[in-house]
Amino acid sequence: RRAAAGAEPGGAALRRRLTGRSASARIEVLLDLVRVSAAAVLGHPDPAGIDPDKGFLDAGFDSLTAVELRNQLTESTGLPLPATVLFDHPAPGALARHLEAELAGADGTDVLAELDRLAAVVASAADDTATRRRVAARLEALLTKVRHAGAEADSPRPAPVDDDELFALIDHELGLS
Repeated sequence: RRAAAGAEPGGAALRRRLTGRSASARIEVLLDLVRVSAAAVLGHPDPAGIDPDKGFLDAGFDSLTAVELRNQLTESTGLPLPATVLFDHPAPGALARHLEAELAGADGTDVLAELDRLAAVVASAADDTATRRRVAARLEALLTKVRHAGAEADSPRPAPVDDDELFALIDHELGLS
């Protein structure tokens, strides 16, 4: 059935649609997917009738329809979603945000895919020495930014101070304790 519809396995088409979009734009695409799928499972003619903030249970889902929606989303996204995903993320908006986080890849796979794409573009760029120098300078600037951001993330941050500690410090500094 998938081949007849021209769909790709594992959510490849969806991933291509999401590539290069901002997180908020990816969430909108995924929210549309969740709403269209939810409407289909519930037999609603219009996905606009699925409120992004209304709970799935309030919208009429039960355990059977929740599993059916999970199965559709698993097929569409290529993600191995648990049977409890609708109960863990009880509204379409929450589920779309969860799917975006899962698809974004906390391990940086989106960034690495973009770097692969960039490498291919740079490799196919003109052999013009001036262009290559400009590209190299921009890549060096980007690398410096990445290193600087990494150094800030690695630096230890002081533990937060509560009110009692702050007042004790002030009292000590003023000689009141």
